Amino acid sequence: MIHILQVMRSPRQPAKLAVLLLLALLLLCNGVVNVHGKTIHENSVDLHALLDFKKGITNDPPALSNWNTTIHFCRWTGVYCTTTRPFRVSSLNNLTGQNLHGRISPSLGNLTFLNRLHLSYNSLVGTFPVLNNLQLESLHMSNNNLTGISPNALLNCSNLSYLDFSYNQLKGEIGQFPKLQYLILGSNMLSGATRHLESFKLSPISRLGG
Repeated sequence: MIHILQVMRSPRQPAKLAVLLLLALLLLCNGVVNVHGKTIHENSVDLHALLDFKKGITNDPPALSNWNTTIHFCRWTGVYCTTTRPFRVSSLNNLTGQNLHGRISPSLGNLTFLNRLHLSYNSLVGTFPVLNNLQLESLHMSNNNLTGISPNALLNCSNLSYLDFSYNQLKGEIGQFPKLQYLILGSNMLSGATRHLESFKLSPISRLGG
């Protein structure tokens, strides 16, 4: 009788296994859909920082048309995420010349893994925000209408090697950066900002605008 019961139970085991495999497959599919879907963004800090940046843009440029929660932010135009820490924004470097009008949101300072910020040839106005918690290596802000910058705006960006603020209306002082190789400040009103530039150890091919 025991033997018969064991034989009768055995067909149920593959059925249970099939159910478990089906559940695992559903969970996996749900995770994949959520990566590209609306409900889950793995890093809400980066997501909200980017959405705040978009709110600061007063027009509706085509470059930001897919900046919405129906698409994962790592797939938005101009946004690149790091591969070492998935779903962390590492670069905004395809937004040059994209007809962006407005102000730069200080929320970009929450993109703590951002190392490239390229926003040249737009119509950005106001004061450049404090972004001193970033890991910036390259900052391109030329040909905008920025009018001010705080000395502390890039205070802790010690990895900064390329800095271009040319063709703005900046007043104030630019900080010092130990790894800086390229500094371009031409066509601004930084009369008091260049006194300390002799302490910069720039490469021979660096350009310094007057």
